[in-house]
Amino acid sequence: MFTSDEIINRNSHFYIMAVLLSFCKLFFSWNNVNDTNLLQVDMPTIMFITEMIAVPLSIINPSAWFAIFMTSLSNLCIITGLPTLGVAVIAFMFVTIFYNDIRKWKKSKRDAELLEKEAQFI
Repeated sequence: MFTSDEIINRNSHFYIMAVLLSFCKLFFSWNNVNDTNLLQVDMPTIMFITEMIAVPLSIINPSAWFAIFMTSLSNLCIITGLPTLGVAVIAFMFVTIFYNDIRKWKKSKRDAELLEKEAQFI
């Protein structure tokens, strides 16, 4: 079975970015700094830039695109005053990525077993 350590190792870039963003948000909250004012950019522009960065990743790495898209959706939920929905979106993202990784792992394991059986017949 696919262990949680292997999943974390394969997707460590997602977890590292999520933790860094969380620490930045916590730091800004503790110091009463509004991060949108810090950047001098309004939130719709930030969302647009994030989505434009994510578009090429939809072809290169669908998991990264999905993570960026769901994080942007979560931010949008929080901005509009629905923080519970934002947390639910992030939880859904992690569950979906976890399920997708397990499905890929089972498929690769099944393919390896089929190749091994074919090699025995030859």
